Amino acid sequence: MNTSRTHVLDSGVETADPAGTATDATGAPDTTGASPQSDNGVALTQCEETTYLTPRMRAEVAVLYPEVDPDLVADDLMCHLGQHTEGEHYAIVYDHLPGANAGALWTRWTDDFPTTVLLRPDCPSHSPRLGVSCGHFAAHPGPHSWQTEGRA
Repeated sequence: MNTSRTHVLDSGVETADPAGTATDATGAPDTTGASPQSDNGVALTQCEETTYLTPRMRAEVAVLYPEVDPDLVADDLMCHLGQHTEGEHYAIVYDHLPGANAGALWTRWTDDFPTTVLLRPDCPSHSPRLGVSCGHFAAHPGPHSWQTEGRA
């Protein structure tokens, strides 16, 4: 059973969908495993928006998740989602939690720097053709990771 812990560092309370389903580029459940394509038939690419984990955020990760190896926490962050021009960007901060269904620590941002660290369960989708799992979190927006990695 996947569980979800969420922490908001600066404001409000964030809740993650512990049983979320993967979605296609329109937000509908993706059950096809097909590669999403642009209007001209070219496979989608990964978003390349970047930021970094601030020292304050790094310290918060250490306090909230003492089991995390500080040497493996990502400092330079790049959005892992498919290319998009609106909405939030998401990046993995730490992906070495013990257990097959442990998920990963993610962060998100819209403008400059991330302000939240979220423990999100892994996306349960698998490519039926390639036999690989999606590297994103459950209920992520946009295409699956294999669809933006040039493997579709």
